[in-house]
Amino acid sequence: MFPKGDFKVGERIRAWRKKRNMIQKELAAAIGMDVTQLWSIEKDRNSPSVRTLERIARALRVRVPELLELPSVDDSMGVLSVSDNSWSACLNVECDDLRRLSRPEQGTDLAEGEVRRLLSELSEAIQTETKHQTEMQTSLPLQFPIVKSEAGAEQLARAVRAHCDIGSAIIRDVQILFETYGVRVLDTRFSNGVEAVTFYSAIQRNFTVFLSATLLQKPWRRDFIFLSEIGRMFLFVSGLFETYRESKIGRRFVHHFAAAFLQPEQTIRATVYSLRVKPDDWTYELLLRMKERFGVSAEAFAIRLKELALISRRKFEVFKKQIIQYYASHNYDEPMAKERRPGRAFDLAALST
Repeated sequence: MFPKGDFKVGERIRAWRKKRNMIQKELAAAIGMDVTQLWSIEKDRNSPSVRTLERIARALRVRVPELLELPSVDDSMGVLSVSDNSWSACLNVECDDLRRLSRPEQGTDLAEGEVRRLLSELSEAIQTETKHQTEMQTSLPLQFPIVKSEAGAEQLARAVRAHCDIGSAIIRDVQILFETYGVRVLDTRFSNGVEAVTFYSAIQRNFTVFLSATLLQKPWRRDFIFLSEIGRMFLFVSGLFETYRESKIGRRFVHHFAAAFLQPEQTIRATVYSLRVKPDDWTYELLLRMKERFGVSAEAFAIRLKELALISRRKFEVFKKQIIQYYASHNYDEPMAKERRPGRAFDLAALST
């Protein structure tokens, strides 16, 4: 089926892949192929079958005849129309392109019927975006080197913040921020206590995070769960786009990433130093005022202060006990400061409360 002469199909595939700003691992994941096999095809050391060509064309969002031609400079994204059968198939809930990032521990997973429902909701969202020509591609740099440690999570949080050009600013709506960078966020209802599930589409090159609708009533918890899923995105990519089983190390990594992103070290230190708060000077009221400023839970803020050695162990243990008791007696609602007005003067007043 290939033209005669010096025609090189691998050269065409590589050119179209670069046109779509895809790395080899992404394209290989999209077509269910080992990256070394794709490398051999692109180097024209192996010839792809007709079936493989069709899968590659679908992942690159072109038709096979177009794939066999070098892309032109003024080529648009070449998205197939909604009426095109191959594109419509990608919107079907059975599309094997959609990959789930991680699997939780046994007993907390979703039933097959519930997963199909999520994929159906996702398909509707994709069709709506296609209709309005607002399809999203994740523009986050996903190739950060990952070290599964607290220091690695801190480094990743700083790198992502730098890419988003927000420095150490406090961000009160992280979902909107990441939607700007092509992460789709959908609210739904889960059974079995699940709070979030994320899918990746290699064809669309974006992520979809499903968040439990119950989290809408607890924004501090919602932000933390959402950012934990963002952390899993990076682990997923570092694992060559393969679904992975959640581990204790991975869970600690994504939780620390979420905490570090919501509570940047530089801003916390600057805030504490401006008030001249020594590790043993903290009052419960001041802790509650500060955690509301960062939009996190009292427990998360206390832990962050402890990690940064900004609170004494004695004070931390006292506050931890108070916080746990409050959660237990108030159905895990969040304790709030008595004085809600912003300002340094009220922060200083809270030092003696």
